[in-house]
Amino acid sequence: MPGTGYSRKVIKLTFDDLTDDPQADPVWVIIRNPRLMPAKEITSASDTSGAYDENGKIIDRAKAEEATDKLIARLVVAARVYDATAVGTYDPLTGEPAGDDAQPLLPPTPWEPEIAAKLPLGIRVRIAEEFTAAQNPPKAQEGSSTQTTSSSSPSPSTTAPGAEGQSPPS
Repeated sequence: MPGTGYSRKVIKLTFDDLTDDPQADPVWVIIRNPRLMPAKEITSASDTSGAYDENGKIIDRAKAEEATDKLIARLVVAARVYDATAVGTYDPLTGEPAGDDAQPLLPPTPWEPEIAAKLPLGIRVRIAEEFTAAQNPPKAQEGSSTQTTSSSSPSPSTTAPGAEGQSPPS
C-alpha cells in the first residue's frame, strides 16, 4: 500500500538465550528504528554533558547511565522482558529458592528512564548496537540509491589509462 510511511519503522529484538522456553516464555523488545528518528529527538533524550571527557572516556558513570536510560526509554515501544533487579530469595542453608521466585515482567510502555534501568545488560547492549549502527551506517554499495560521491578530483594514478595492474615506476 503506497504512502504508508517508512519501512522498518520499528525493530523487534528477540532474546531466546535469556529464557528457558522461547516459545512459551519469549523475551523481546520492539524499538523505534533509530535511523528514522529526528536528530533533535535523539539528542534531547541522550544529553551526556559532563558524563564523558573529550576522548569519549566516562568521567561520570551515573550521568552516562542516566543518559542511556533516557534514550532506551524513548526507543522502546513495546516489550516482554523481566525486571533484572528482582533477584528473589534463597534459603541461606541450602541455596534453594525460598517461596515464589518468579521475576515480575516490566510494565507496559511507555517507560520512564527508571524502568529502562531495570533491563538486563544483554538487552541494553543489543539496543545500543542498533543505535550505534544507525549513527555509523555501512558504506553504500556501488549502484545503491544512497551511494555518495567524493567532491575531490580522482587520483591520476588510479584513473590513468592502463593504471590498473601497473607496477610503480622504478
